[in-house]
Amino acid sequence: MTFRKLLVLLLFTFFMASCSRDPKVQARRYVENGNKFYEKSKFKEASIMYRRALQKDLRFGEAYYRLALADIKLAAYGDAVRSLRRAVELEPDNTDAAVKLSDILMVAISQAGNNGDDLIKEVKQLADRLLQKNPNSYDAHRIEGQLALLQKDAPGAVKQFELATRARPGQADLSLAYFQALLSNHQAPEAEKMGLAVIDRNKNFAPMYDVLYVYYMQTKRVPEAERILQRKIDNNPKQGNYMVGLAAHYLFTKQNDQVDAVMRRLSDEKQFPEGHLLAGDFLYFRARDFERARAQYEAGEQAVPRDKVMYQKRMVELLTTTGRNQDAN
Repeated sequence: MTFRKLLVLLLFTFFMASCSRDPKVQARRYVENGNKFYEKSKFKEASIMYRRALQKDLRFGEAYYRLALADIKLAAYGDAVRSLRRAVELEPDNTDAAVKLSDILMVAISQAGNNGDDLIKEVKQLADRLLQKNPNSYDAHRIEGQLALLQKDAPGAVKQFELATRARPGQADLSLAYFQALLSNHQAPEAEKMGLAVIDRNKNFAPMYDVLYVYYMQTKRVPEAERILQRKIDNNPKQGNYMVGLAAHYLFTKQNDQVDAVMRRLSDEKQFPEGHLLAGDFLYFRARDFERARAQYEAGEQAVPRDKVMYQKRMVELLTTTGRNQDAN
């Protein structure tokens, strides 16, 4: 090997060794390893890697952001807030960090009552920052709308939700808050129209059916309430628990014949493998019809042998509740 080649090799080796000792390079590697754990849903291991990255570089904004994502998955929301605040500070262009921080703080504001003024101010600043980057930011208008709704500013909430919907149409999750804002702003027809449009586009979006049902019952529109539950079932025919919701409506409105009809439909083992359990639990816990509940559990035990133990446990509970301790034993 010539002297020149040897010199080049030595310089390259020295350079690589220097890079491996560079704290910023080491921090980047820890983050990369953390990301691999995160992708495999190993959030505790990912969190450890991100924390090690921060031990090497306390101003590494991405490490704070990634650590916050792992903390959210681990339901460590207080830690996530601290990390997100640092990520927003160190990486002003990280809009997702600002959005996630706002969403967590919004939950805290809803629970803080009149003691959330500082949090409200912080969320408002985050939303303003998002709007400065993009005046048509969906998340910024959504956050502003939710904040207005919490502050009982119905007109302001409606305005912001309109802008958010214009920026990103068809967001089912936003529609629930939008529906509430319209009702609070005395725009019930618009709320109903929007709610029905949402389930036309998203037939399996159960929360909107439920919101409409409550609205119809509160406004004493019982036939519409029944129809929205039936529509929910028709659009989701394999969801046996939706049948239970309809049975509960019939029980509340004292339509016992209709309750029986729903129980018979649930007993169709081919369509609803869990139907006997759902029917039995409804009759036991809601209707307090213990004998018919027992019959459902016995039928389920015969129809689904793999769930025999579960049905037997239900039978023991039922017999104990009705004072038949000897049979329960």
